[in-house]
Amino acid sequence: MHHGNLSFLGDAPYQLAPAYDMSPMAFAPRSGGGLPDTLPAINLHPAIPHATWRQAASLARDWLQRLQHGPSPRFTPCLQALAAHQAQAQSQIERLG
Repeated sequence: MHHGNLSFLGDAPYQLAPAYDMSPMAFAPRSGGGLPDTLPAINLHPAIPHATWRQAASLARDWLQRLQHGPSPRFTPCLQALAAHQAQAQSQIERLG
């Protein structure tokens, strides 16, 4: 554990957030508190079967849809980056055949 993966809910006395470290670490807050709004380039590893990539793309679309209705407005740039990333991945997955 380090100071970057500890979060609390509510007011004092605080409760640990139950699933804090379950979101993509690409969006982990920086040490100054800012949120990144970019993602690394897509890399579809050739050892992963095409069917697995297609299933992952479907799950990612569903997850992104659910995210659109929940997080803080501060997360909007991250959601936009995630949507663009997912669309780019979907385009590459469609070309796999």
